[in-house]
Amino acid sequence: MTTPHPRRHFLQTVAAGLLGSGVRVGPGLSAVSAWTGLSTNSILAQTRPADPSPLKIVKVEPYIMQVHRGPDGKLRGNYYLFCRIQTADGITGWGEGTNFPKVATIATEIEMIKPYVVGQSAWDIEKIWHTLYRGRNAMHGSAVQSAISAIDIALWDIVAQKVNVPLYSQATLKTIQEVAEMVRGIREGGPQFEICVEAHAKFNTASAVRIAKAIEPYNPMFFEEPVPPENVDAMLEVQRATSIPIAAGERLKSRLQTREYIERQAFRIYQPDVARAGGITEFRKLAALAENHFIPVAPHNPNGPVCLAAHLHLSAALSNFLILEEGNTNPGLNRQLFGSWHDSRAYFLPSESPGLGPRFSDAFLRDHAIDVRKAQQGDVAS
Repeated sequence: MTTPHPRRHFLQTVAAGLLGSGVRVGPGLSAVSAWTGLSTNSILAQTRPADPSPLKIVKVEPYIMQVHRGPDGKLRGNYYLFCRIQTADGITGWGEGTNFPKVATIATEIEMIKPYVVGQSAWDIEKIWHTLYRGRNAMHGSAVQSAISAIDIALWDIVAQKVNVPLYSQATLKTIQEVAEMVRGIREGGPQFEICVEAHAKFNTASAVRIAKAIEPYNPMFFEEPVPPENVDAMLEVQRATSIPIAAGERLKSRLQTREYIERQAFRIYQPDVARAGGITEFRKLAALAENHFIPVAPHNPNGPVCLAAHLHLSAALSNFLILEEGNTNPGLNRQLFGSWHDSRAYFLPSESPGLGPRFSDAFLRDHAIDVRKAQQGDVAS
């Protein structure tokens, strides 16, 4: 049985990607960093209540039906393809993948791919979608896409039932108001805090502009990745519509991708990632390109200790360094790898040892190395 959630917890119980434009405040130190999932980068990973049910999927069934009856009472008309998904919680979701005249083919496809779905969590809709899409890539066609559609729709039905809201939910405006209320609360609780609002490229341009306008009065330090990076004009439109600096760059892989963003001032804070941009060599050139256009650099830093060390050294050497993201830093691990570690909520110091700093002993490798086949199976994340 589902239980209603108070309005103030709306952001924790609304699947924002489809239902409008929302974010969820994560727990603990990630409280001002929305859109970051634990097991996946799914938006839905952040819609879970504080003590979520796993919503484990136990059954996936395709159904071909005729839904109309003639004057004689007999079923007639088109065949429709539906999909029923059941969870261990007892929640049933219904999806549809009707695609005339291939309903039988689609039903067969669902039977083929359901082993990839059973046992998963219905919260992980994006993870499941990409698993199915990539797993059937070699045979991809309209039947495969319709089968994925049927399963996906059923999963959304399950999640919306679990959080006890209609799928359309309270519409975009109320969601934006909730976002503004969240940021206002943080500002009131810490007038001197720098508030960084993360969006993980989940909004369209219109929604991003509305959110930016709603949170402007609370003076955020930046609004990160309000729209996907594939369209420079979209990012530029958001930046021109708000006084809040737009921050982006983690998904831009080289100078060729980044140049237009910087030259057109599509963002005011640049966030390169040394592990994605081409290493230290390319990172230095990207930072210099940003400096030529008076754009500060705030490295994207959610990775391991070697990337952390590289970002610390690069940041210390940059004249246009602004702030370094802190992601999953483990002080005990860093002391082990760096030899010494100054742990602080306010700042980190680059190593004074020759080189980057962290060193992996043979014993550490034996204890922590994972076989590549196990990693390919996804066992590491489980």
